[in-house]
Amino acid sequence: RALRDIQTHAVTVDNYGGSYNITKFLIEKGRKRLAWIGEWNVTSAQDRLAGCRDAILDAGLTCDRSLFVDVNDATRGGHEDIVIMNWIDEVLATPQRPDAIVCGNDSTAIRVLHRLRLAGVAVPDEVAVTGFDDLEEAARTMPPLTTVRQPMERVGEEAARLLLQQIEKPDAEPQRIVIPVEIVTRESA
Repeated sequence: RALRDIQTHAVTVDNYGGSYNITKFLIEKGRKRLAWIGEWNVTSAQDRLAGCRDAILDAGLTCDRSLFVDVNDATRGGHEDIVIMNWIDEVLATPQRPDAIVCGNDSTAIRVLHRLRLAGVAVPDEVAVTGFDDLEEAARTMPPLTTVRQPMERVGEEAARLLLQQIEKPDAEPQRIVIPVEIVTRESA
């Protein structure tokens, strides 16, 4: 994660672009009422939220604020599992439920898939679900999770390179490197 107010070296993935592109992917598949669920308190998640929101708006769709949820929302229970469970139950009870849920990370997406399965919702037929990370578990969920892959080995290589560079030239200007990501299409969307 890059800190916005502190000038330091940072290596991140393209959180905004990855979220924008996976949201655009869902819209191109005909999804019109998209939700987003994830953390709001870290920069990477804020960038992912912004990417999702902008893709929805750029497509000329309505960005329904009630469908954007912080997994740490104290008014919804405060604990990620409780927030996800309560929110899924709430949106499924409304006639205006989402037809796609963009999750801020794979662990949230895995929990969303589980809750939807318990509620008898067909994924992706009724609701498509996407994640962000491409954790090993993502390929083994039911159905397998469509997600954004972060090339973590490359992130580590770039971070090590910057560290060595900083040791050699401690007064060098801080660099911020953004590594591209890719969509991994599976059966959840």
